[in-house]
Amino acid sequence: MVELTHAGEQEKNSEVLTRAVQRLLGSKLKVFVPSLSTDVRQDSQILVYMDGYVFVEYMEGVQYMKLRDTSYFNDVLCSSRGSSPVYSLVHDEQINGIKKDMESIRNADFELDDEVIVKSGTNRGLRGTVFDVQGDDITVKHHTRSKPCILSYKSTYLERAKPRE
Repeated sequence: MVELTHAGEQEKNSEVLTRAVQRLLGSKLKVFVPSLSTDVRQDSQILVYMDGYVFVEYMEGVQYMKLRDTSYFNDVLCSSRGSSPVYSLVHDEQINGIKKDMESIRNADFELDDEVIVKSGTNRGLRGTVFDVQGDDITVKHHTRSKPCILSYKSTYLERAKPRE
């Protein structure tokens, strides 16, 4: 696990972080950035699943400490035993579980007439009813005080509403 700097957390393109790791370590290591990217109104929006960290594949002989104190990476999580670090490793099964959870967020399978709540952006907290579904684009009808309003969102911006009591 590698801790990101503020600049690393703000980077919208996970490929930039992957290339930075591979450039610094001189290898084609696998890098997993736990975030989802989607385009909303010609702007890239990021949903971060696990804030502040990326996962880099472990290979013997790689000098992971080269990532420390760089523009995107703050620290490599490890402890030390003598002169050599003992890295904090995460098993592939745990990484696969995170990937599966992220996919369930992306593919929320909204249906017509589902009650939803906007969970990010300027309309955060606004309730509505699913009006149309086109892949990852969800159209929601909101009932505001003055008049009904129809807006489109990416599915990552929405969650199913709990029934009102």
